[in-house]
Amino acid sequence: PGCVRPGGPVAALVPAARDAHAAYRVFVDVAIRHAGASARSLLATYWNCGDLDRFAERFAAADLHVLTRLTRSNPARFDSVDDFVRTEIGSTPLVERLDSAAIDRIGADARDAMAQWETDRGFEIPLVCNVVAASLPAA
Repeated sequence: PGCVRPGGPVAALVPAARDAHAAYRVFVDVAIRHAGASARSLLATYWNCGDLDRFAERFAAADLHVLTRLTRSNPARFDSVDDFVRTEIGSTPLVERLDSAAIDRIGADARDAMAQWETDRGFEIPLVCNVVAASLPAA
């Protein structure tokens, strides 16, 4: 048995395509300089569902009735650029390929390259997300 009743709502939110994220593009470029070209694909997992049309098509292909599809942006906040770098690298398979010295080098380079997103509240970057809401067909 499913957890959604016939006619009930289903919704999901995923990050938009990497091209919609200027800060992440800068970060990935920095990581590639220190970790090699494979860093691009290892850091790209977030963006796999980033095309709103294709994302909504997946709902329709699952026999869901798409009610809403939209894109929104809100800030993602971190204590510092270093906190951002550790979080991003640590949440991907790239962490298994780098030693602490390489991660420190990425952090140092990212502090310079990403300084424009530092605020008095810490490090803040726009995070653009796609949202699709649908309903399960009535029985």
